[in-house]
This record gives sequence, C-alpha cells and structure tokens, in this order.
Amino acid sequence: MLTAMGISLFFERNLLRLGNLCMILGLPLYFGPGRIMRLLFAKEKLRASICFCLGVFLVLRGNSFFGMLLEIFGFFNLFANFFPVVLAVLRNLPIVGDLLKKPEGGGGGGEWGRGDYYGGRESGPRSSRGPYSSDYDHSW
Repeated sequence: MLTAMGISLFFERNLLRLGNLCMILGLPLYFGPGRIMRLLFAKEKLRASICFCLGVFLVLRGNSFFGMLLEIFGFFNLFANFFPVVLAVLRNLPIVGDLLKKPEGGGGGGEWGRGDYYGGRESGPRSSRGPYSSDYDHSW
C-alpha cells in the first residue's frame, strides 16, 4: 500500500523506501521465510528474482524510477502464475466481479459467447466438446 502511495505521488522516494521495507519484512512474516526463499531462489524464477531484488536495492539507494521499473518487471515474472487465481477470486466479489464477468449473449459466438466452443454450431468432433455438452447450458 505504501509503495502504491509512493507511485501515485510521482515516485516519492521516502514512501517507496518505506513500502519496500514493509514488504521485505512483511512477506516472510506472513508466508514464512522458507516459502519466500523457495519462491525467490527457484531455478526457473532466478532471473525474475534478481530483477526484483535489484529493483528493491535501487529504490532503497534512491533511484526510485529505474528501481520501480525493475521491481514491476520482476514482480510480474515472479507471480505470473498467481494472476489467474487472483482473477477468479476477483470475479466472485460483488461489485468488481460484475465488471470482470465474461460477456454473455449475441455476436461473435465462440468461447466467449452463448453456446459451445464452436460458436453454437453443431459441427466438430463430439468428443472435444465433452460428453455432456448437449445437456449442459454453457451460458454462465
């Protein structure tokens, strides 16, 4: 939250530093140091971890703009596999969920429209649509 305030106040250095310190101390306290270490030092996430940690270091040293760019790049690469879960949780919230729901109805067909994956047509192999596709209403 403090980091978001620092960004909204045109990269105010002290708020960004305070936000990064709270994050550095808070994540291991919340998730546990072992889980954070496994996440940061996983072999497939090493490049993202280096970018993220270098970004935190740059923000703490005072170069907030380039530090935040590196942090954002590292954050998206570290936590990209969590975004579908977060999106699913946000879709179940009362107000935000209505904005994020898949559009229903009319045009286009296909996966996003009403009907099955083939846009409402009865073509294509039956096995790829699932065994219960004719009995199941696909409109969410």
